Amino acid sequence: AKVEARGDAELREQEMAARGAEILVPTNCGQDLYDIIEINDERAGLTSVKRRVMGITMRYSTLGRDARYEQRLRLGGV
Repeated sequence: AKVEARGDAELREQEMAARGAEILVPTNCGQDLYDIIEINDERAGLTSVKRRVMGITMRYSTLGRDARYEQRLRLGGV
């Protein structure tokens, strides 16, 4: 039973990481790892697509005329 449970856990972890993608979003201080988010982007053809946040990177950019904060989310499967 323990071996089967461990195998199921490993399989679930691989499924979560399998859909690796990244999106650049406005900064959200409440964003946490492993949150499930819903993506809606007509240009990309995405409607109500759910992904799990697997990584968060914050960046402050001073390039160009406008300084801004950016947040990059690494996504995985749900």
